[in-house]
This record gives sequence, structure tokens and C-alpha cells, in this order.
Amino acid sequence: IRGTGRQCRSQLSRIDNSGLEMSARFKATELGLLLTVDDGDAEYPLLIDPVVQQTYLKASNPNHGDKFGQSIDVSGDTIVVGAGSEDSQATGVNRDAANNGAVSAGAAYVFTRSAGIWTQEGYLKASNTDAADRFGDDLAIDGDRIVVGATGEQSTAIGVDGNQGNGSSWQLGAAYVFRRVDSVWTQEAYLKPSFQHPSVYSGGFGYAVDISGDTIVVGRPWEISAATGVNGDQTDASAVESGAAYIFVRDAGVWSQQAYLKASNTDPWDEFGSSVTISGDTVVVGAIFEDGGGSGVNSEQILNKAFASGAAYVFVRNSVTWTHQAYLKALVPYQNAFFGWALDIHGDLLAIGAAFERGGSAGVNGGQSDVSGSQVGAAYLLVRTGGNWAHTDYLKASNPDNGDQFGWDLSSDSDTLVVGAPGEGSIDGGVNGDQNNNVFPSSGAAYVLDVIPSEPGSAYCFGDGTEGPCPCMAYGEPGTGCASSDGNGVKLAGSGTASISNDSLNLIATGVPENKPGLILRAAN
Repeated sequence: IRGTGRQCRSQLSRIDNSGLEMSARFKATELGLLLTVDDGDAEYPLLIDPVVQQTYLKASNPNHGDKFGQSIDVSGDTIVVGAGSEDSQATGVNRDAANNGAVSAGAAYVFTRSAGIWTQEGYLKASNTDAADRFGDDLAIDGDRIVVGATGEQSTAIGVDGNQGNGSSWQLGAAYVFRRVDSVWTQEAYLKPSFQHPSVYSGGFGYAVDISGDTIVVGRPWEISAATGVNGDQTDASAVESGAAYIFVRDAGVWSQQAYLKASNTDPWDEFGSSVTISGDTVVVGAIFEDGGGSGVNSEQILNKAFASGAAYVFVRNSVTWTHQAYLKALVPYQNAFFGWALDIHGDLLAIGAAFERGGSAGVNGGQSDVSGSQVGAAYLLVRTGGNWAHTDYLKASNPDNGDQFGWDLSSDSDTLVVGAPGEGSIDGGVNGDQNNNVFPSSGAAYVLDVIPSEPGSAYCFGDGTEGPCPCMAYGEPGTGCASSDGNGVKLAGSGTASISNDSLNLIATGVPENKPGLILRAAN
């Protein structure tokens, strides 16, 4: 928490479960620092400023139109960023990046973190680089392995490690596997399908995919059924491009379909399934052309007042049964924002990208009412507590500009969130360079943010008096905390730091009675 008085209050964001910004003030007392939040109209839980931008990443060889940041994944202390339009004709790992003789050949960049500092570790190219291969259009990392897709690769090879120079046919595609040993990356495999039909190009099914353990979710945004919810009528053909998603599970080594998912408010052209993400027993599906005019969590779904504002839908599994849990919208649903363009869930933390959002604010939790921009982009963080989802943070680039498309892709892992902005135009390469020298439009950038995950909370005191007295003899059940006016125990959680250099603070209260005025937290030190 920086500054004092008015300056301190203006930098502290205070948001409740519905997105309401509450007034708050700090006061120094003989007992320590008091933070008072006016929660008279608030809906719990409350979260206060839990995110801070850590690092600004650029390619080591930024160039006009490379679109660095169009694909992103993070695993622990390693980030991989794709630039499918990069033009170098280099092959392999860490070769010459300056010879731009292969337009849109594509590249991928590996960054690693040590002692909190990010540096570039690898510059990855295909082993058979060619123009228009678009190596880096999509990618994924798990530990010391990276797989990179090249949607335009043209070899007619089949299987694993086939002849990379065998023939040429338009957009057959390929995938490349890289492995790291002692900080050195090498290509491990070149993957092609077991059969190629060079005269046929087919899209549809598989537009978006994700996997968690033995469960896969597949998005199909151009599916045409008018069914709603889970396992509806798949044969219906009355809702063009409404979209669907499919759940597949592996049991005893055999894969089978477990569920067929549709939006709870299916409409033609919504493109439900344009993005998907899974973590354990939770699946989230994006519908970027959904038109709902409601805001926040579980708002009215039939108000089609905001064209292509976009939505996301949460489904959860109990044993083998999937049910719809939540319908998610931006707090301010702009037309053509495409909320749900990118999704990533990690436990109970969900990140949602809206790459065409128009807001002009910068950083974390700025104002959302400014709609003067064009394709600036934004990302949103939501947290689930006890089955209930709540908006917590509205994220913008530190250097927002028209056309940046911040939120095009994103990825989270534990306390790290990475957001791509392939339209960003700064000329500087590497880590934490000049963000405002916009000489190379669409060179692209990625932004690393520290995220403090929500904690379940612990009792303020034990509740039955064994570990400290409860005020006014308001004893609750053991372990639940001192009883409030409605008899329930209150649990508090806090994490993060407050200092001159880092003002990241997260406060959560659960079990507080609704519509009770005032919540005061006291720090003795």
C-alpha cells in the first residue's frame, strides 16, 4: 500500500462479489493500522487488489507484424510464447533470428524465471522452416517439454519423424516436440497424422481443445443444434453456428464420450465452443458471439442487447454427471468485446480474455466505463468460493493502445498469469524494455502478472474459547470462529505484501451476515 490518505485510497481497489466498488479508508491507531470497508450494500466475498504486473516480455527480434503473444503457455518457472507470423528463415534452436527471408514461417520463445527475474532461454524454430508454415500458431508446455503447432506446414509426410521434405500441399500442418535438458532445448519429434489426404482441407471439430488427466474437452463452435445444457438432442439442426463442446474420458486405456455440452441460452451464431479450458472436474466454454446484455455472474440470459459481447459457461462434474454451474459475463459488457476469446482455469481461479474490448484504462482494476478505444483488449479474473463465482480483477496492459488485442491468449499456473497482446507495437526486444515506442505495429508483447490465489480462510479465533476469548461471549462451534449476530462463525484470510515497492494485498471474509454494516480488519504490526 503506497502513500497515505487520499492517495492511498485511490490506489486500493475494493470489489465485492457483484463487482460493486466499495469505499474504504485507512486509519493509524495505537493498536496498528485499521482498514475499514463500507460493505453496507456489498455481496460477499470481498477481494482487495490481489494482482500486480511483474514483467513485460517482447521477442528478442521484434518486427512489424510478427504477432508475438498470439499463443501462450506457462508451466512453473517457464513461459513459452508463440509468434506465428515471425519471418526468420532460421531452423532449430537459438539460430540466427535476423534473416527475415521466410514470411510467416513462425517462431516460439522460451522464458525462464530465476530469483524472480525472467530471461529468454530459447528461440525455437521448426527443423524444416518454410514461408507460411505459421509455426507457433498454437503451443503448450508441460515441465521440460514443449509442443508447437505449425498450421500451414506443407509436407505430405506421415507419422512420427517422417520425411520433412516429402512433397508439398497447402496447409496440412504439423507439430514439433522440444525437450529441455540442463537448460538446453532440442527438437525431439516431428509429428504428422498417420494418413494425409492432400486434396482435402477440413476444419470444424477440434477448433479448441484442452486436457486434464484422463479428461479432454473439445470445442466445435459451428455446431448447429438448438439443444441447451447437458446431453440434449444432438440431431436438432435449427440453430446455425450455435456451437457445442464434447467431453471425452479415458477408462482402462479406452476413450469414450461422456457428455455433450451446450449453452444454457443457445442461440444461432453464438459460437459456443470457440474456446475451452478444463481443470479437474470443471470445464469452462466460451461463446464469443453471445449477445447477452447482463453483467457479472448468473445475470439475465435472454437480454440480447450487446452484440458479440461474449460469455463463458462453467460446467462441473459429480462422479460421471456434468451440470451447468455458472453463466459469466464481463462486468461492463461491451459490444464486440468477445469476452471468452481466451480461457484458462487453474483450480478455482479463472482467467478470461476479451481481446477486442475497448476500455482505455491501464493496469489492474482501472475504470471500465471508457469505451473510446478499439480492440484494446482486457482480461478478467474470477474466483470460486464454495461453488460461487465472483469477479475479482479487471486487467489491462500497462501500455494499452488501440489494436493491441490484450487478452488474445492467456495462461496461468499457480500464482503466475501471462497475457498475450499480439497487436502491441513497441520496438524494444527482450524483457522490460521501453513499452511506449510504438514503431513496429503488431510486433506483439506478453505481460506477466503475479496473482495471489484466494485462500479458504481460517477462524479469527477458535470459537469455543480454548484459544482466546470471543468478544461479548459470542462463542461459535469449535473451529468456526466467534459467532456473529446470526450465529455463524466468521473466517478471515489474507495474503500478499504491502510495502513501498509492492502493493499487492488480498483480503477475504467468509461467513459474514448479509447486509450488516461495516467490516473492520486490524493489524497489530
